Amino acid sequence: MAYLSTVSNYTIQLFSAIITRGVDLCPDWILGGFVQRIIRAIGPYFLIVLSCLTLGFGPPVLTDSDLGGVRLYPHQIEAIAALAMPEVTAQAAIVSDMASGQILAEKNAHQRLAPASTTKLATALVALQRGQLEEQVIVHESALIGGAKMGLSPSQTVTLEELLYGLLLRSGNDAATAIAQHIGGSVDGFVEMMNQEAENLGLTATHFANPHGLDAPDHYSSAYDLMIMARQALADPTFAEIVSTQQYTFRGRRLNNRNELLGNYRGADGVKTGTTAGAGECLVASATRDGHQVLVVILGSEDRYGDALTLLDYYFDNYAWYSLEIGSGPLNRFQDSEGLWRTFGLQDKAEVFLPRWQGALLRCFRQVNEERAVEAPEPVGMAFFYAGPWPQAQLPLYIMEDYVPK
Repeated sequence: MAYLSTVSNYTIQLFSAIITRGVDLCPDWILGGFVQRIIRAIGPYFLIVLSCLTLGFGPPVLTDSDLGGVRLYPHQIEAIAALAMPEVTAQAAIVSDMASGQILAEKNAHQRLAPASTTKLATALVALQRGQLEEQVIVHESALIGGAKMGLSPSQTVTLEELLYGLLLRSGNDAATAIAQHIGGSVDGFVEMMNQEAENLGLTATHFANPHGLDAPDHYSSAYDLMIMARQALADPTFAEIVSTQQYTFRGRRLNNRNELLGNYRGADGVKTGTTAGAGECLVASATRDGHQVLVVILGSEDRYGDALTLLDYYFDNYAWYSLEIGSGPLNRFQDSEGLWRTFGLQDKAEVFLPRWQGALLRCFRQVNEERAVEAPEPVGMAFFYAGPWPQAQLPLYIMEDYVPK
């Protein structure tokens, strides 16, 4: 389509030149007088037909803006289509950019579902808020419940830090219960703290009945709520370090992280797995590339790692962060009221998060107040950044150095 449009434009220009100038310039022995009269008569109608072809075969235009339309070419239309939520087996899922908080795709994100051991995100969050890593914790026999274990023994004394590694790497239900009994005084007391934290975070589709995530009638969360919890937890450097650790040695035993993305997917750095009969396969996953992190939540999946790969690739293939720069050159110079040439630039570093197709449209427009006293530290203008017609950011411009014309 773009090729046909280009051909049509060139054809119009060619025939327009022939009609307006070529006919008059060609001698009669090349174009007889009769032929010249025919071309003059039908030429305008031929141009109208070609113009219609250009409109018909030209790229479509986005016009939802006061700044005029943006023509989209086939590769850009394909890129926009790729932004739809990918097919996954999960009953609920969500994809979010960590820095901006922007939700990029979702499926039943607010549906209440059994969260399995992704519950332990909240367990760790409360433990880190209310405890100290070096605290000594005595393991009670009642903490040694079924399911996944880190390998604790009755009356054993361990640190809270060791329990957090067992909780988040091995998904130990014994570690979760020991933490709850130590921090909350009892499991019920700790669960109240977990529910209070959920309320503090504004989670409306979450209620906890235990600290480990085993199926229970009144124990549920949603993909959206788990995303909020994970964002909050990952803001804690200790939590982020633990969930990105592939292996930890506990009292001579190696605890391997159950998250199989670590070491197998480029940039994978967290966060928590979960599986029960009622919840199916669950996974909260994160990955960081070029300093930017994506967060994915998957609940009720038949293939959590397949779903995770689909959603992580979806993010990295279709979205990116773009640095806001104005470059260098004559557009960044002006002559002040005293006749001196000045060069202006940006002091602030900034980025915008965009779909890749839209990032290709990123442009900068400069507005400079040439009357402003250039010796002052105040800005002399603004740089306005647009992706097509859509405004993205505006940054102040400052005098950087004098410019000496060559």
